[in-house]
Amino acid sequence: MSVSSLRVGRLASTTAAPPDTPTQQEQNMYDGNNEDEPMNRQEESVRQSAYSANCEDAEESSNNTSDDDEEESETMSSSSSSSSSSSEEDDEIPTNLSTINTSCIEEAQLSPDGTCIFTTDHARRFSVYAMPTTTTTGSNPANLKPYAQLQATDPIWAFASNPYFDLYDSSTTTVLLSQRDHYITLHNALWDISNTSPTPPPHGGPINISPILTSYKLINSLTEAYITPLSLTYTHSGTHFYAGHQNTISIFDVGESSAPISNIPTIPSKRSILKGGGVGFKGHITSLSLSPSSLYARDGILAAGSRTRWIGLYDSRTSEAVTSFSLPGGSRSQETTSEAGGAGGGVTQLKWMPDGNYLCIAERRSDTLLFYDARNYKIAVSWCTDRNALTNQKVGFDIWSPEDSSIVANNALGAGGRRSGEVWGGGTDGSVRVWTEPWNKDGAMQPDRVIDVDGVFGDDVQKERLPVVSCLLGRGGGMAVVARGRREGSKWGGNSRSTTTSRSLDLGRLDVLSLGGG
Repeated sequence: MSVSSLRVGRLASTTAAPPDTPTQQEQNMYDGNNEDEPMNRQEESVRQSAYSANCEDAEESSNNTSDDDEEESETMSSSSSSSSSSSEEDDEIPTNLSTINTSCIEEAQLSPDGTCIFTTDHARRFSVYAMPTTTTTGSNPANLKPYAQLQATDPIWAFASNPYFDLYDSSTTTVLLSQRDHYITLHNALWDISNTSPTPPPHGGPINISPILTSYKLINSLTEAYITPLSLTYTHSGTHFYAGHQNTISIFDVGESSAPISNIPTIPSKRSILKGGGVGFKGHITSLSLSPSSLYARDGILAAGSRTRWIGLYDSRTSEAVTSFSLPGGSRSQETTSEAGGAGGGVTQLKWMPDGNYLCIAERRSDTLLFYDARNYKIAVSWCTDRNALTNQKVGFDIWSPEDSSIVANNALGAGGRRSGEVWGGGTDGSVRVWTEPWNKDGAMQPDRVIDVDGVFGDDVQKERLPVVSCLLGRGGGMAVVARGRREGSKWGGNSRSTTTSRSLDLGRLDVLSLGGG
């Protein structure tokens, strides 16, 4: 069973509801896992009480439309209402009934256990939403509300969650944040560590997760200025993490906050006339991705992408460089066209296939997703075209494959031993595009499907479509999270240099699509 065979159901909704309390089976597993390492039961009781209270609110909200929802509904244009009505009649088209957030979402990720959604936005907030466990029915989907939130003082440039993130174990629910002009900080994503009260905190608003568990120092040894990573990722063991910045990938021990334990230079010498004597590459490291464990690389291969359009691969056990290569410069044969005359504007996202055999690469100002075979990096084996992403805004993608799902793990290989699966990518037109098994094909590949999940916002005078900045597929392919955002008047769209712009937009939205069986 693949995502292709699933019908797009009704949108769950935007401003997010907290997770349900654990099922009896999950609770039994949780209790069993703590026989050797007993947990603070009082703390867990407090959190579960808060979750339960929020769940009750979510159920009440979904069954009864509030006055605020009615007022907000009245502000939507007649064309949007018409679109929603028609989509209710056809389950193939998602309905458009969720709430517009106050700020442009810049990035979204799912927690490793699939229970939480993490987002950062233009308002400098890091928010934690609960992944709904059931599909909302009726014309009014339940509102998503942030369960926890951090208000930063400066822009958040990168974040990463603990690879062993477990909703029912507070010692694992941690996230790393990289904030401009600050040290790298570690936070508990679900628990306010400053609250020592034995009673549950009020659940009217999100839990404050700004208290810092620890900070990791990354500074320039000459100027003592902060070095802010543009990318973060953990090792498989969760005991170390990587931080990508200019010409360097720093390696930190989670238990040692004073400084990196080592550094991986992407270029041997900054003073060499020809890029370190022709070895390596220069540039800010904007994306990091560690491949799954395999027979060839038990600890995985670390892929690093730069603004200068280079990819470096490193053995995560030895930190030695495996290879590096530049991305295609816009040859017609690979259709890497863009407004800049053929080349993209720098790597924004890297993601390995679950089997570690293929690496997918996305860039700014590029309509193409490139697939490279881990056994031969000389040229992209295939590329997904027409993703509608000719923008400086980060437009993400996700890969769904049956072997990444315990539900269909035994059927991971399709006919002829080929790996099945799909790539879901966002676009500036508010649509999600789906490519089926691009790694099993050669050359350019157009989308197999285009799903319009946006609709129209605003009144009859001003209507806006929100670009899809992240599209995340839940475990098993049963749900998809769509994060969107649009900001104009300061950086994206319009004339960014104008000080007398006639309008200023800062809109964001988060939706959960239910993918029901056909």
